[in-house]
Amino acid sequence: MIFFGIYVCLFCLVLFLSFMDKEKDKYVVGAYVAIAVVLVLIVGLRPIGLDKDSGEYEKFFYAGNILVEPSFYFISDIAQSWLGGMRGVLIIYAFLSIPLMAYAVSRNTKLWFLSMAVWMSHFFILQNTTQIRVAVATGIFILALQFLIEKKRLAYALMIGVAIFFHYSAIVLLPLAFLGCNELSDRWKLALIVLPLAAYVVSPSNIGWLSAIPIPGIQDKLELYEEMRDSGMMNMDEINLFNIVSLLKLALYYFLLWKYDLIKRHFPQMSLFLKIYALSIISFAMLAFLPVLAFRVSEIFGVVEIILFPYIIYAIRPRIAGQILLLLFATAILAIDVLYNQWLNLNV
Repeated sequence: MIFFGIYVCLFCLVLFLSFMDKEKDKYVVGAYVAIAVVLVLIVGLRPIGLDKDSGEYEKFFYAGNILVEPSFYFISDIAQSWLGGMRGVLIIYAFLSIPLMAYAVSRNTKLWFLSMAVWMSHFFILQNTTQIRVAVATGIFILALQFLIEKKRLAYALMIGVAIFFHYSAIVLLPLAFLGCNELSDRWKLALIVLPLAAYVVSPSNIGWLSAIPIPGIQDKLELYEEMRDSGMMNMDEINLFNIVSLLKLALYYFLLWKYDLIKRHFPQMSLFLKIYALSIISFAMLAFLPVLAFRVSEIFGVVEIILFPYIIYAIRPRIAGQILLLLFATAILAIDVLYNQWLNLNV
């Protein structure tokens, strides 16, 4: 409960500071860095069991010989030798993922605190606090997008290679190297309108088409996900494509696409982020037959919403109305994640 109390206070501070996003004086920069440091501390020092995964990570740490990325073993060895065990693992992942994402955000947008508000409303709890291996991979991904924007595809691919070292699922990010950042053509606009809706319509909820893909290592993961589904682990035997959060994000995606010509003046690389977010929606629907994988892949692509969603403020007049709407959206998502989806155990 102490963790969540501190977190809510920080979240409210970020909401307040978002109204100062235009200024980047030393005080604003200092506040941004200070909040990132506090986030590192509260995540690194959080009680085991606060989130849904830390108990499992503790089992991984002591069991060994499990199907997990080599980075976890490397970090575990450092923690065991220098930082006193499992607590050290949490601290190292916090120091890796949180400053990395904070820096990546500052490189991709001028709307630092609005992006931080969107980040803290969902992905911070989901990834930085819970799915800590994924958090490092997505931080690397957001930072690597600068190379994609600059058409340095090899550098982007190398960065994603590092991300895969932290979590195998980051392999889905490699094909993005072929995406461009040019202005959307009429064909692209039509594709971005039609394909997400088509994916919802034809969602193969009972067809395991991925099982035919012969990829060593990845195949093992798919089999594990299928076992988790069939055993009913984590209540993931069904997926609701029309849950309120998904519908809200779908509506926001189409609104941003509708206002593309207006927003791109302030966010020239918007076309790239819209394409990636469309993949998030499509993968969520097309992988619905395997819910764990559907959420994982969709969330890896969907992390770009941290950068993309704040630009709604340039599509609504007056601008402060758009900002308030976005902050209400972020607050609602945080409340749903904690109170309804129970991503945090508030009794710890």
